[in-house]
Amino acid sequence: MKYLKSLLEALRKRGFNPSSIVLDALFKLLNLDPAEEVHVELAKEFLEEGGRLVDENPIQASGKL
Repeated sequence: MKYLKSLLEALRKRGFNPSSIVLDALFKLLNLDPAEEVHVELAKEFLEEGGRLVDENPIQASGKL
């Protein structure tokens, strides 16, 4: 942990996003497809939003569901 701050600074100076690098490494390590994960999360969000809109605005809700 002693070198973490300088490592993060070096990454940022070179134009890298440390969070993206960590996430990419974890997806690769666990053999996960990030596109698949994003698709699932978006589907959940649309479903939840559609469920909230059913009584309020059925036409808009149908677009989310």
